[in-house]
Amino acid sequence: MSERKRSILNKLREIVGKEYVSAEVEDCIAYSRDIARPLDEPRMPDYVVLPGTSEEVQAVVRLANKHKIPITVAGQGTTMAGLTVPLKGGIVISTLRLDKLEINEDTMTAIVGAGVCMGKLKSEAEKKGLRAPIMGGPYAGTIAGNYVGGGVSNYNARFGFADRVITLEAILPNGELIRTGSAAYMGQERSNPYFRQAYGPDLTGLFRQSFSVFGIITGLVFRLFPIGEREEYVDAGFNDMSSFLRAMKRIERHDISSSTHGCDKRNLALITIPDIELLKDPAEFQIYRSSLPEFCLCVELSGTSEQVDVYRKIVEKIVSEEGGSFLKFTGAMEENYRDLVGGAGIRVNRMFYYAGRAVINVLPMSRVVAARERIIKICEKYNMKDPCTGEAFIPPMFIVPNDRGTIIYLEMDIHFAAAENFNKLREFYKESATVMSQEFDGSSMSLGPWFQSQLVPAYLQLVRSIKEAVDPNEIFTPDKMLKRKKE
Repeated sequence: MSERKRSILNKLREIVGKEYVSAEVEDCIAYSRDIARPLDEPRMPDYVVLPGTSEEVQAVVRLANKHKIPITVAGQGTTMAGLTVPLKGGIVISTLRLDKLEINEDTMTAIVGAGVCMGKLKSEAEKKGLRAPIMGGPYAGTIAGNYVGGGVSNYNARFGFADRVITLEAILPNGELIRTGSAAYMGQERSNPYFRQAYGPDLTGLFRQSFSVFGIITGLVFRLFPIGEREEYVDAGFNDMSSFLRAMKRIERHDISSSTHGCDKRNLALITIPDIELLKDPAEFQIYRSSLPEFCLCVELSGTSEQVDVYRKIVEKIVSEEGGSFLKFTGAMEENYRDLVGGAGIRVNRMFYYAGRAVINVLPMSRVVAARERIIKICEKYNMKDPCTGEAFIPPMFIVPNDRGTIIYLEMDIHFAAAENFNKLREFYKESATVMSQEFDGSSMSLGPWFQSQLVPAYLQLVRSIKEAVDPNEIFTPDKMLKRKKE
């Protein structure tokens, strides 16, 4: 170990304590890749640090800024987009010790530390009779991590896209602490952090889908909602995608569901499969998958008993008119499926047997059918095969409606096993993203230089100017979202 590295290590130990910092290979290698890139070359950090307070995060950041050491932020490690991989080495700050959680029943909010996972918030809120409309992803994922990655949820239509995060606390690259919304007023960070707007623009939104390039979120205030007196699900199957989408749109126009989402047959099979061992037997998996409808729509209803009765009649009428059939999940199938409805969008069987990248777009509902058909054609072009059945690969699809069904969040998973090599997968991914944007008016939620090239120049320049203003040494997650322009 060089003298400089040893000196930095000792200073980090002084800040967080010897037991919460490491430069050992066996510790650092755990942060060198994510689960979606098992074959990528590891990108090793030089140090892994677990601060326990915002003040400790500030001190680590100031040290890194002084010595121009890159910083990458990591939570529970459930990301599948490479966001926590330290491309430039340096320091990985793990947020796991920032695990404070306070629920205020009066304001129906939760003060959530950056290390608090979605499952914990959900569980603790339910003890108070409150619902935490958490973002999509596994329950082990952190609220803060999902927010900086986009904040999509099954609850988008009823409870907002990302407005559930009201105010937040973050550490800027110079080590200064910032609070947003009403928490920005001195003295109100504890007494009234419950209003998103404050003086000037909405800075809370600046950190959403920012991938931590502007600051490290150390805590946030999350909006909760009352749990209904009665809660039920209506699950419906459709064998035609157009009728499936029409039913979804009509239901959303009534504004009666707490959660609405849909998926195709393959995703439904991966989610609900009662025995994970079936994934190892292509014939058995095919039999199970063939027993399911082509598309599944799930609608969650919540309210008083009288309200739910009325809501159910409306949903059932629409499903019947659109040619759908009603489904009944039981046992392990129901448990697995309700996990998805509750927010755990990535189940163990999907994550470890079929982990991959996704073509993710927000696009008009009217373009979804044609867009999916086009992606399937591109799969055929690259001769992709289903890793389980050996058939032509059809990307599993997951859909969440927004804005009363006019806009759709469309996620189509592309699994590594479907491609012969990573180069093919990268070419497929680039072509798919281009098609979705240029032919189907899709707004991508992905990263990469290509996406920057599609932005209005003034928009990109404004974002880059903010980055350069707050992080002139470019130490926060370098090369993740904004590559510095070449001089």
